[in-house]
Amino acid sequence: MLHPAGSAGSTSSDTAGLASFGQRAGGYVIDWVLVLVIVQVSLSTTGLSIPAKMAIAYGLRFFYATILLSVLDGQTLGMRLFGTRCVCDDRITRLTLPRAAYRQLAAELMAVSAAFETLGIFGLIPPLADLCWPLWDRENQTLHDKVAGTVVLH
Repeated sequence: MLHPAGSAGSTSSDTAGLASFGQRAGGYVIDWVLVLVIVQVSLSTTGLSIPAKMAIAYGLRFFYATILLSVLDGQTLGMRLFGTRCVCDDRITRLTLPRAAYRQLAAELMAVSAAFETLGIFGLIPPLADLCWPLWDRENQTLHDKVAGTVVLH
C-alpha cells in the first residue's frame, strides 16, 4: 500500500508508481513541440513577432494542459505517449478543472520568466528549478506539482 510522504509505514518502494524524470521530460517535450507547431503553422502568415507568438504559445499551452488534464484522465497527449498521468497527491483523486488550471498556472508563471530579456540568464532559474526538481524530490514532483498538490504516476 502506498503512504503519503513522511507518514508511518512509508518506504522506498512507495515510489514504484511515480513517473520517472525521463517519462516526465519526454511528455513535456512532446507537448511543447505540439503547441509550438500549432502556433507556428496557424500564425505563420500573420507577421507577428516571435515574442508575440511565444505569448500565444504559453496561453495555448495553459488551456491545452488544463483541459486535457481535467478531461482525459489526467493526461496530455505527451503524457499519454509516455504512459503517465497526473492525479491529486493522494494518488487516487482525478484532477478537477480548477486544480488542473492552478497546476498549469504555476507551471506557466515559472516558465515565462525565461522570456524576460531583462533577467538575462537568471530568467532560466525558475523554469529549470521547476523542471529539475523531480531529480531530487522523494515524490518526483516538480515545483508546480507541489504548489497544486499533484503527482505524476506511470
